[in-house]
Amino acid sequence: LIYQSAVRVFGTKRLQIDEPLNEVLDKYQIASCDDLVLLFREHGHLFAETNSFNTLMSNNMHTKFLNNVSIKGEILSDFLFCKDSFDSVPSLTNYLSSVFSKHTSIEASYIKDLYEREWIFENYETIKQAKLSEAEKLEIYCNLMKSQELDKFLAVRYPGVKRYSCEGAESFLSFSSHFFDIASKENVNNVMIGIAHRGRLNLLTLLLNYPTVGLFKKTSGMSEIPKGLKGTGDVLSHLYVTSDVSTKSGSIRVSLLPNSSHLEAVNPVVLGNVRAKFQTLNSGPYSENGSYSNVVPLLFHGDAAFSGQGVVAECFSMANVPNFTVGGTIHVIVNNQLGFTTAANYGRFVKLLII
Repeated sequence: LIYQSAVRVFGTKRLQIDEPLNEVLDKYQIASCDDLVLLFREHGHLFAETNSFNTLMSNNMHTKFLNNVSIKGEILSDFLFCKDSFDSVPSLTNYLSSVFSKHTSIEASYIKDLYEREWIFENYETIKQAKLSEAEKLEIYCNLMKSQELDKFLAVRYPGVKRYSCEGAESFLSFSSHFFDIASKENVNNVMIGIAHRGRLNLLTLLLNYPTVGLFKKTSGMSEIPKGLKGTGDVLSHLYVTSDVSTKSGSIRVSLLPNSSHLEAVNPVVLGNVRAKFQTLNSGPYSENGSYSNVVPLLFHGDAAFSGQGVVAECFSMANVPNFTVGGTIHVIVNNQLGFTTAANYGRFVKLLII
């Protein structure tokens, strides 16, 4: 709300809500199907079952939210990309809930470009309706089990070593495997990866062909530098590798870069390497057609570090700066409910509220 005098505007004043949240939701009525779809698009992620500990929003609020939805008019909407027809409000609500408020969700309403936003929602709805084959399910299961067994072995064999296990975040390995398949199919030649500590060893050994013998030697306290060469080596959580990874469409060159310091410090290092690779291959800004598609940066962030480290925002702010842009970056935030020593309920200073 703008507050002002007769001569000047002083600024804005935060809107105060004195009513309890339950009463606000009780009064919230949906006038049309379009509004219902848009409501799930904008707020559905707040009720998504992505948090098994459920520290941010209670299931009771989810039920309360859905029970207070009312619609007048036909069950039609121009904002739905689903080809199925809905003959009742509950059937439409169940569909929207399954798409936007179950084990996966999406938040894209903040995107200003209308065509970009609609493209994202259309593809997300399409993906949600796709069914995994038995072979794909088996591949995902194998990745999860391999990661879990590696963590169990390292925990038993090296109980005193700080290794930043992948426990609670194993699914990012299945994402990485699928991403390599898609990138290879789209004729991407190189993938540059930056990752902090969490899950680094699992990614190295299970997907990037890092020798397990070398991992066990390093975990035992031995240096990764061959005998005869001078150097002290680096810590276990900074190991790196460049490897040709086999995919369903052939192979792709993947480089996991050494972490220059801690947490998000590797981000500008990855972007700089990608920029240098463009110059070496005469692609990206150095090509005639300006195509950035043959080299892709992939950054894995910790949930707490992503929101807490300034270097993340600094890299984002340079995304479209001439002579610095890399044509886009794939960002993956890994959240295993713990920001090193910070519990999830202390990792946020903003409480979620729908009004």
